[in-house]
Amino acid sequence: MTEARRPLPCPRCRTRAYTPYGVPWTRGMPARPAVSDTDGSTLICSECGNTEWWGEFFGVDLEPQEKWPIT
Repeated sequence: MTEARRPLPCPRCRTRAYTPYGVPWTRGMPARPAVSDTDGSTLICSECGNTEWWGEFFGVDLEPQEKWPIT
């Protein structure tokens, strides 16, 4: 895949990737990104998006971006 069409690493977990918007999705590619609630604009993988949502639902503080593996 070319650079623009390649799945991108999640900056929050660094273990999963997401398929950027504007890139045609095909079977086997990672899911589309979620928007992190830490700043409302950073794209993260779907699994991290679910983790943040459930954390907020149960009143758990979000991990600040300074502690993410990729910042």
